[in-house]
Amino acid sequence: ALVEKAKTLMMTADWDQALESAGRLQQQEPNNIEALRLNVLFLLSRESRCDAAAEKLQELVAALQQLEPKNHDLVMSCAQLFSRLAGRHKGILAITSSMMERVTHLAPDQAKYLTELGYQQVLLGELPKAEQTFHAAVAKDEEDVRALYGIISCRVQEGNLDDAEEQLEFLSEIQVSVGKSPDLAFLQSLIAWRKRGDVEAALNLLNETFVEEVEVEVDLDAGEQGFAEALRDPAEEAAAIARAEVHVEAAGAAGYTVDKKKLGEGSYGTVSMCSHKDSLAVKSIAKKDIKQKERFQQEIDLMKLLDHPNIIKLYETFEDRKNIYLVMELCTGGELFDRIIELQSFTEVQAAIVMKQILGGISYMHASKICHRDLKPENFLFTNKDPIEKSTLKIIDFGLASKFKEGGVLSTKAGTPYYVAPQVLAGAYNQSADLWSCGVIMFVLLVGYPPFHGETDNEVLAKVKSGRFHFEAADWKNVSEDAKYLIRQLLKMNPPERYTAEQALNHTWVVEKAPRALNAPLSAGLVANLQGFRSKNKLKKAALHVIASQMSDAQIKSLRDIFMSLDSDGDGLLTAKELTDGMNKAGFTEIPADFAAILKDVDSNGSGVIDYTEFL
Repeated sequence: ALVEKAKTLMMTADWDQALESAGRLQQQEPNNIEALRLNVLFLLSRESRCDAAAEKLQELVAALQQLEPKNHDLVMSCAQLFSRLAGRHKGILAITSSMMERVTHLAPDQAKYLTELGYQQVLLGELPKAEQTFHAAVAKDEEDVRALYGIISCRVQEGNLDDAEEQLEFLSEIQVSVGKSPDLAFLQSLIAWRKRGDVEAALNLLNETFVEEVEVEVDLDAGEQGFAEALRDPAEEAAAIARAEVHVEAAGAAGYTVDKKKLGEGSYGTVSMCSHKDSLAVKSIAKKDIKQKERFQQEIDLMKLLDHPNIIKLYETFEDRKNIYLVMELCTGGELFDRIIELQSFTEVQAAIVMKQILGGISYMHASKICHRDLKPENFLFTNKDPIEKSTLKIIDFGLASKFKEGGVLSTKAGTPYYVAPQVLAGAYNQSADLWSCGVIMFVLLVGYPPFHGETDNEVLAKVKSGRFHFEAADWKNVSEDAKYLIRQLLKMNPPERYTAEQALNHTWVVEKAPRALNAPLSAGLVANLQGFRSKNKLKKAALHVIASQMSDAQIKSLRDIFMSLDSDGDGLLTAKELTDGMNKAGFTEIPADFAAILKDVDSNGSGVIDYTEFL
């Protein structure tokens, strides 16, 4: 059970828990192979501590010889994995090479073991010895294509390019039956570069193969100089050839097929559907767009800790040189407010069902000592298009979430104006700020507009700070007193008096699904109000952190400089013409057809121009 737990935790990249399970394994069985493998993998791939990994690998070799003396495939898989992760570390390569030498001695008739020994020798730079080993493998099995690639690899690195190209042409003719391999593509690209100096052809060969094998194009745009430097060193070529196969095999083993059609696109990347055993979503984020790497890593780490029906599940993370990929639950039911607008009607009972799910997710987070800090309708998605009564609602964004200690105080000013708690604006708050946001969301769900509203962000924030709101009789006449009471408890100005998530979940209105609600839709103007409010804020998604956002002074100055350069007449306002002229100067040859509509949506106060706050 501990072995399976450690494997599962490792697959979900929960290294701390995986290592804890491995430690418990080794306490019971000091020579446990899985625990030793996990430790070597951690030291190499997560901490890059090659010397420590080499020592642990020696322990693993001893355990394999003692416990699995005839399991040659297991030994080979360990040698393959750790040699490919080791880079040029001679200590580890010497161990993995000796592992394969022992296997070939015990099973001399197996071509696959000889072939792997040949690749180990290539990694060590022992090219003449490697070529002899590859020939021995071909003598055992004439159809061992990997051994043939190995021979050609040695010829390329020794400079026998004509001979290597002739043999590659023969293999290219039979690639229809054997399939394109990363080994073949890499050798073809080496010859294209070495013999003809054709970097573009080399890069295209590599990209075509990886697109076909992995279905996600890898980043090989290293530029001519970088590519040349990588290919000048035979050891680098050898390592790249050997690693290419492992990377493709790993992606194939993961079994993810990515749909090229995008489900969505935002400021931090794109979301596509992918399939494994089930349909999932994969979010692709360009590394160059991640400005705050520590906060991004914290978001991933927090998501890995969370496992609740109303919180989006992060299954796995991958990365290549260009992107980070997050594999998550697929949610196709749309955003919370968009779904209500689609329905064109909404009842208090449905509002209670929605709030129960929101509060359930927040209660779990708070029990896990995590404060969300940016709860708003855009951060909730339905899993499918089933009726609201049957569809599950998920919290999807944890970019501002933070761990907290009981009785501790958070100080980072973060959030979104309509939903932020007064204490956040003051820079001293705790997890109760999330309950304030829940109160605002509940208010909007029932009447279609927020309790604190204004023409500008500053007006909104001033009303939030005052904490004063009221229920307009005309809009609230069809809403039960239970609902109003719960909102009052969630929007208490004094945090100690404010309901906790658990208290809110146990309130009659939530538990019994609005038992005293009228058997009728809410205010006739609800959907229209909600549609207007939603439209007004839709294009503000790009400014998620309006309040004291995490931007540095330099970034704010950069935006201010851009605004001033666009503001040609210096009146502090941007007209459509000024923005169009600015786009033309910046080289945008095609102005979007819906440009006027975009400007209208950004112009939140309806003045006909874009002021500085709206621009930010």
